[in-house]
Formats: sequence, structure tokens, C-alpha cells
Amino acid sequence: PSSPARSSPLFMASSALTQIRGPKGRPILSEDDVASPPDIKVVQACEQVLRQSNGKNGGAVIASDVAARAGVSLSQARRDLSTIATLTGGDISVSSDGELLYDFPNNIRGVMSANSKRFAALQVWEKAWPKVFYGIRVGFGVVLFVSIFAIFSTIFLVFSASGSSEDRDDRRDDRRGGGGGMMGYG
Repeated sequence: PSSPARSSPLFMASSALTQIRGPKGRPILSEDDVASPPDIKVVQACEQVLRQSNGKNGGAVIASDVAARAGVSLSQARRDLSTIATLTGGDISVSSDGELLYDFPNNIRGVMSANSKRFAALQVWEKAWPKVFYGIRVGFGVVLFVSIFAIFSTIFLVFSASGSSEDRDDRRDDRRGGGGGMMGYG
């Protein structure tokens, strides 16, 4: 038995794109080439709306609900929901009110990561970025303290080296000029 999402024209069109292969076995036109990853706020809002509906709409969301929850424009929500439907093999239908219903699997991010390398890389980057940023901040702080220490130690060494040479010059002058006074009385 085929699921309604698998028999939809949208899924058939997206799977047909991956059927055509190039010389190295890579699909000529994959989902990564068709659509850029959707805004993460739209994905989160879609997951929240699906969780709150508890299956009342059969896992379907409306673009206006997602746009209001994500805080994006209605056109961006529709565009991103269409992208999510393409990447997850979701189904798009029309309600009795004339609104588009986007039907998705329960695990939207997991399915999108499996179908889109770009989305999977984006998910990894979003998880790694706080740690990378913390490393950059710590590294900058260490370099800053090392450079300040190097500057002050150089200044200290220059002043201490110049101060000790002046002391030696003063001592040499005292030794040379001390015996000259007796010659004048003679």
C-alpha cells in the first residue's frame, strides 16, 4: 500500500528529478539544486503547529498559521512550506475553504536532513557555531593578553637596559674626573 504522500504528483515530480543521472552517477538535478533550505524559523513554527494540532488536521498545516508563528511574511511562509514539502515528500492539498494544506511527516528535520545535504550541513553548522564562536572569543582573549604582556615586557626590558647603561656611564665619569683636582695646585 502506498502512502498518500508517496503517490502525490509533487513527490513523483521530485523523485523523477533524481532519476536522471549524470556521468559520475550524481543526479543531474537533485532537491539541493531545486530549492534552497527553508528558513529555520518556518521549520520550527511548522513543527510547533503540528505538535499543537495533535493530529486533528492529519499532520497538515496552513501557511497563515506558520507565518504568524514564525513571524515571517505569508509569501515567505508559502515559499518555505513548498520547499519543505519538496524536501520531505510532503503533500499539498486544498481545503474546503480554499487554503493550501501542507501535509508533512512527523520528523520534518530528520527527513529533510536525509534528503538534502545542504540542510544537513546547515543543521550541523547551527549546532557547531556556538562552540566555534566560543573558541574564537577565547582565542582572541588569549592573543590579546599575550600581546599586552609582550608589549609591556618589551617596554620594561628597554627601560631597564637603558637605565643600567646610564648608571655605568655615571660610574665611569666619577672615576676619570676624581684625580684631576690635585694637578691644579701644583
